[in-house]
Amino acid sequence: MSGRSSLAAALLVVPLLAGPGCTTPDASAEPPDARASSVTTAEVTLLEAGSAPRTPLRLHPKKGDTLSSVLTMEVGMSTASVGTEPKMPRARVARIRLATEVAHVTPDGAFRCDYTVRGLSMNPDPDIPPQEAGEIQDKLDAMEGLSGFTVFDSRGVARQSGVNPPETAIAPEVKQRFDDAMHSLDQICRPFPEEPVGVGARWKVEQSFSTNGMRIHQTTTCTLTALDANGLTLAIALKQSAPEQDVVSPDSPSAKVRLLCFESSGEGELQSSLDRVMPSRGSLTMGSDFQLKSIGDDAPQTLAVKMNIKLSIRSE
Repeated sequence: MSGRSSLAAALLVVPLLAGPGCTTPDASAEPPDARASSVTTAEVTLLEAGSAPRTPLRLHPKKGDTLSSVLTMEVGMSTASVGTEPKMPRARVARIRLATEVAHVTPDGAFRCDYTVRGLSMNPDPDIPPQEAGEIQDKLDAMEGLSGFTVFDSRGVARQSGVNPPETAIAPEVKQRFDDAMHSLDQICRPFPEEPVGVGARWKVEQSFSTNGMRIHQTTTCTLTALDANGLTLAIALKQSAPEQDVVSPDSPSAKVRLLCFESSGEGELQSSLDRVMPSRGSLTMGSDFQLKSIGDDAPQTLAVKMNIKLSIRSE
């Protein structure tokens, strides 16, 4: 698998790890220069309330609060003809630096968070030819400075998101990757249940959403493992599935591919404070298996794909 394809896969999977968020748009919170859209509904169900004392989990950042976050993605992906075992190559590492600012807080606790990409890079890889490595970095550089926003309620449920038009023209596939990355941030803090909870509480978040032309269903189970005055810790377990469907990649819109099956699962941990938008620390490990079939070719090919992903986030 080429470096270009591996990096594209990384940027594809990041939004799948979290998925777009929820509920109704709040037009009053929309910046005048942004293109806004509502986001996909997430259903939060409390499974266990946990031990006493219990308290409602509510975010309460202040207007003007800023954070700098680094998202690191380590991705290994292999392909092979169906019936043979894919060989996993060396994982490749990419990093995204993101600046966030709380731009507005309403009396009911809802707030708007603005995002700006401050840098993207990929670790040097001797398996990637220098020319191809340069093309990859050019696409990453094109995303620097792009910005967007998300409106959250106090439970961390995303109401609305938008992307600010870039100052200079960028390739459609770069814009699509950025759009998906912004959507992924809608739920990185994970929605909290309505009910009061204590340590040991468990809740489920059900979401169905589309990204990169794929319709995905995701179930995330969150367990509150620690809660004190300094913040909370969540254990995360998630599963994803997708029905058979045609898929169009933003990198190759003319290519016709059919997704035959898709299953993915992962687990991780998030540490966060209720007065901050982004997690202080977090990690997630995922494994995915799916099959793709080219359509419209004289000799259609069916490939089995395996993907291992390690994600980490650090904010300061």
